[in-house]
Amino acid sequence: MRALAAAPTPKPFVAAGCQLWCGAVKPLSHDCNLIDCAGCAACDSIDAPRCASSIPGDFENERCLPWCNLNWAAASPDCVRCACRSCRQCADWVDPATLVCKPRVKGDSSTRQCKQSECAEWRAYEDCQLCRCQTCGFCSKFAPGELEQ
Repeated sequence: MRALAAAPTPKPFVAAGCQLWCGAVKPLSHDCNLIDCAGCAACDSIDAPRCASSIPGDFENERCLPWCNLNWAAASPDCVRCACRSCRQCADWVDPATLVCKPRVKGDSSTRQCKQSECAEWRAYEDCQLCRCQTCGFCSKFAPGELEQ
């Protein structure tokens, strides 16, 4: 019986550099998503949401480079990269680290989620205190900290 291999860690990204034509014909915000322009120093200051990544060589703002390994059917592993975060396929991506939740009752989940079969808007005040219901849309009506009593 073979042992399962650990999931590969993302390889560091090394930008190709900055070609002379970058930003000359199309806006730099477009060209920064091309491999030949991704390394331009000006790309670090384009008007794009800031991004934090633990992957060496990743960008400081969100981009969508052509090599991003994305698909529409499942959570794409490259959405963790700032280099891929602005791709349409990553629009609903949520950083797993932000989903960690400390259960307040026995049997609750240890991750923030919305189990629709167990969460109901008519009892939102109670259900939104549970980790298994915290990402349900109806929980957004509560101010941060309002349920923590």
